[in-house]
Amino acid sequence: MAFKFKFRGPRLGTKLAMMGLALLVIPWFSYLQLVEMERLLIQGQSQAQLLTAEGISTLFNGREDLFNDLPVNVEDFEPLYALPLQSTIRLDGDADDWGDDAQNAYLQFGSSVGTSDGDFSLLLGERAEYLYVHMRVQDQAIIYRDSEYLRLDNADHIRLNFIRTDGADGRVSLVFQETNVITGFSMDEQWRYSDTGNADNRIQGVLKKTPEADGFFA
Repeated sequence: MAFKFKFRGPRLGTKLAMMGLALLVIPWFSYLQLVEMERLLIQGQSQAQLLTAEGISTLFNGREDLFNDLPVNVEDFEPLYALPLQSTIRLDGDADDWGDDAQNAYLQFGSSVGTSDGDFSLLLGERAEYLYVHMRVQDQAIIYRDSEYLRLDNADHIRLNFIRTDGADGRVSLVFQETNVITGFSMDEQWRYSDTGNADNRIQGVLKKTPEADGFFA
């Protein structure tokens, strides 16, 4: 005796319903996968930042000497005002011709006593659209610039950072020659080399060492 069975698949409505369910499930799994990938990426970035912070903390741990060569503290910054100068100023390192009010107009930067290495006081004056600067710097050992080297940061120098009339960032470095002549150079962003290769002739100055204090010059 032979039996015959006829298998019938799902109806068309059932097939359409299953297809619609699959179309809904696949995007949902894709969304869950994207969420999981984003979570893993954020977790990886957090771990990388944590490792970087730990490395920096380990580097500076117990190394207060690394901060000794930094510029003056933020609280040491003072508003700068230029005195109106009435008489002609001689570029000789003295401020005797600046007027009677000049001695009380110095701004002190550095330590509170003003006698530590690197301390300085600053006096600004203006006359006939020229800006005059008189600085008294405490330096225990003056290192003059060696003209055979192109780098300008391997000797004692003064950095002036300002905003130009066109809004650009201006950088000028004042270096000292053995002839006690101060020369100004427009500097690159790293403060290492002159961006023009030549001295700025508009900047003139004289270095004068005072005998009353070792290494104290103006």
